[in-house]
Amino acid sequence: MKKNLFFSMIAILVALAMCVGFVSCGDDNKEDIQGTNSLLIGIWRNTGKTGYVERTFRKDGSGTVVTVTYGEDTFTSKFTYIYDTKAGNLSWKEEGDDMYLVYKVESLTETQLVLSGITIPTRMTFTKVKD
Repeated sequence: MKKNLFFSMIAILVALAMCVGFVSCGDDNKEDIQGTNSLLIGIWRNTGKTGYVERTFRKDGSGTVVTVTYGEDTFTSKFTYIYDTKAGNLSWKEEGDDMYLVYKVESLTETQLVLSGITIPTRMTFTKVKD
């Protein structure tokens, strides 16, 4: 009898500890994860040999991407993004796509954004064009 009571008390304590753990994992850090870092907001350009890509990041987690290939048509689309400042990850999903592409933010200053691809291995350097 005492043995059953002991195991019951242990089970209750474990259940309580789990409840406390789940409550503490709420979205109280939502501001840090929703892309509110003011340095990111604005228009960023990545220039290559055949053209450039401009990404506009807005405060509300939305954006526009313009792809310009020299001598060809310009392509514009929308995307949504999540900037997790604690983990240092920037993720975006193009309109019509099913999955987010995830990048590690190597560097973010007032004038330069450097990303390393996690989903697709690549490295990109953007220069801020406009706030």
